[in-house]
Amino acid sequence: MVTAADAAVDAANSNLPADASPLPTVEAPLRDHPAQPRRIVSDTIQGIWHHQGGARVIDPSRIVNGKYQHRSSGAVHHLTADHCKLVDKRVVVSVPATPAAIGPRLASTPLPPLKLEAPKPPPEKTEYLSPETAGRSEAA
Repeated sequence: MVTAADAAVDAANSNLPADASPLPTVEAPLRDHPAQPRRIVSDTIQGIWHHQGGARVIDPSRIVNGKYQHRSSGAVHHLTADHCKLVDKRVVVSVPATPAAIGPRLASTPLPPLKLEAPKPPPEKTEYLSPETAGRSEAA
C-alpha cells in the first residue's frame, strides 16, 4: 500500500511545472528530517578589545586603562606596554545549517516471518519399564 502510494507521488512529481515544489512521499514526514537553513540567534554591535597588533583580545578582564596586563611568569619581563583599543564589531551568533537526513523506508526494512518455524521435535526417548507398568504406550 505504501509502495503504491509512493509510486503515485513519484509519478506526480515527474510531471510538475518548473516552479512547483515536489510532493513529499507518504513516509517522508514520518521518517525524514528536512534540511534546516542557517538561523540567526542574535545580531548586535559590540565593542571588542583588540591588541595594538590587531588581534582580538581573548581575555578582556586583563585590560586595565586600555593596557593589557601580562601575567608575570617570573622569567619574562615585558618592556613595552600592550595598548589595546575598543573596536565596534558586528557580533552574529547563529546555528549552522544542517543537511537533510533521510530515514530508511518501510519497504526496505526486513520483517520477521508472520508464522514462526515449527519447533524441532524432541529426540526419541527410550525407557525400560517393567511389563506390569500401566500405560505401556502414550501414542497409539
